[in-house]
Amino acid sequence: MTQTTIRTTFFLFIFCGLLTLSCTTHDPEPIQVGHDTCDHCRMVISDPKFGGEIIYKTGKVLKFDALTCVAAHQRENKEKIEKIYTHDFNQPGKLVEVNQAFFLQSPKIRGPMAVDILGTDGEVNVRELNKKMPGKVLRWDEAVPILTTN
Repeated sequence: MTQTTIRTTFFLFIFCGLLTLSCTTHDPEPIQVGHDTCDHCRMVISDPKFGGEIIYKTGKVLKFDALTCVAAHQRENKEKIEKIYTHDFNQPGKLVEVNQAFFLQSPKIRGPMAVDILGTDGEVNVRELNKKMPGKVLRWDEAVPILTTN
């Protein structure tokens, strides 16, 4: 093989690798309750109704046991983040993008880290939960300041 052929092959290999990485979708991963630990506070994730995941632009998935941990990590690493997910309180283990989710803050909610906010996947669902646990319905951008001051 000539030096030119080796260089061409090398650059072609690198180009194909980068192309493959750029086409990859970054999806959330199932959380293994009782096994996975929170990437912020290091506690074992014990309740599939609370918490969430953050996916970095690199594809790295971070798991969290409470929405306070998600919000704190978002505040500290905003430029690295591609997507943020919350657990759906009504469907434990299901993840919903925070911009599509609705949140409920109520003194009747007792989540990990003493969080009184939960996430769910639709306005109808959050209104039904609000009947059982009266409180304030929020969107993610409204919940973050509350979560980061607790």
